[in-house]
Amino acid sequence: MEKIYYSDKECEDMLRTLGELTEKLHSIEDEEIKSQITSLMEHFDVIHREGLSRLWKIVKAKNPELCDQLNKDYTIHHLLALYDLETFDGIEKATDPVAFIPENEVKIL
Repeated sequence: MEKIYYSDKECEDMLRTLGELTEKLHSIEDEEIKSQITSLMEHFDVIHREGLSRLWKIVKAKNPELCDQLNKDYTIHHLLALYDLETFDGIEKATDPVAFIPENEVKIL
């Protein structure tokens, strides 16, 4: 399976788009479609919320220092906040880290 990686900035954009799309859901006039989409979103929410809640509870109990480290990651923090596992203070502006190449990997062309 190919590795998928999104930058923090891309994740910020996706969070903002998710918020906009969720707001647009309220303006759908077809009640049946609105109900089906809402139900779909609720089912995804429950599956992710339950699994993440259990996982986060275990990690907190076994390794609180790891929780602190994970919670400093932009995307992980916002994911946990989406499911009320960490505080949500709004979508923070992402700052992607500057790429770092270790000295031993630098080669002269």
